[in-house]
Amino acid sequence: TNLIDLQLNDNELTGEIPESICELTNLNWSPEFIDWDYSYIYNNQLCPPYASCIEDYIGYQDTSSCTGSAYFDGYHSRIRVVDGYPVNGDANQSAYAITGDAITVEAWVFPTNMNNNNGYKSPIILRSNDNFGAEPYFTYMLYIDNTLENSDDPLYGFSISDGVEGGSIETVLSNTPVTYENWMHVSGSFNGTDLKLYLNGELDAITSSSLSEIGEGGIGLYVGGPFWNGSLRYFEGLIDEVRL
Repeated sequence: TNLIDLQLNDNELTGEIPESICELTNLNWSPEFIDWDYSYIYNNQLCPPYASCIEDYIGYQDTSSCTGSAYFDGYHSRIRVVDGYPVNGDANQSAYAITGDAITVEAWVFPTNMNNNNGYKSPIILRSNDNFGAEPYFTYMLYIDNTLENSDDPLYGFSISDGVEGGSIETVLSNTPVTYENWMHVSGSFNGTDLKLYLNGELDAITSSSLSEIGEGGIGLYVGGPFWNGSLRYFEGLIDEVRL
């Protein structure tokens, strides 16, 4: 394409942005106005997940009318909220920056496939760490474990870390295997002593933790995908009602 700029800002646009927008490779995006040589999409009502090439440049979006489940394709799509740059300016920017000795992370999930993620973990919700390219990649993470190290089937998992490069990680894995194309409410909790995993409101697994506190973290909050791939891959299916 010969398109070199695209001004979509301030248009009350609604709905979702397809990944195909990334095929417009000549565009230079910005989350706020710089000059007319840039492309903009800010000040609309577009709903996540956002296309991978513009997720850092969407600017302010009024997401109050966004309802329903978010679909993740298992390859590129994720929802990313960067520290200091909320999608909704009225949101509590530090709500997900949870540290200390207590947390509950939960969501409704509808997994559809894990075939492309054998040997990896697929985040449902992840607070990223700023250890670029080094474990641990998170300070807390609710996910599907498809490493097949502890079972012949994928399992749900909840992990916390101290946030230190090469530091400690504590994990609880479900006793119940993941089933496809079925809604499941998954919840992980930590109370300073134990990690617990609940499926559809029932306690499924518990393990004691040598960590007494969750680390600081950085970068942002991710739903359906990682900040840095490493041992992580993308979730395929639907995610709804994420809560911390």
